[in-house]
Amino acid sequence: AVPVSTGWIRFHGGRAFATLWGGSTLKAYRSRGIYRALVGIRAALAHARGARFLAVEASDDSRPILERNGLRALTVIDSYFKQPVET
Repeated sequence: AVPVSTGWIRFHGGRAFATLWGGSTLKAYRSRGIYRALVGIRAALAHARGARFLAVEASDDSRPILERNGLRALTVIDSYFKQPVET
């Protein structure tokens, strides 16, 4: 068996939040519902462990998948990059 999609979840010691991290599916396997199922499984694991909320930082590509799994955007995070200073 070859893994075609991945993602992980972190639990935070009995807190109300669990966080979803990563999430990627090989290009040849996209648009088959694999990542959506992976989000759903992780959400079910969080619920089973008593987490009331899920937090995830995701790209715009993931937004429709997350929303179909019942998540909703609360805020936007901007990323910044600084070129190294040459000496």
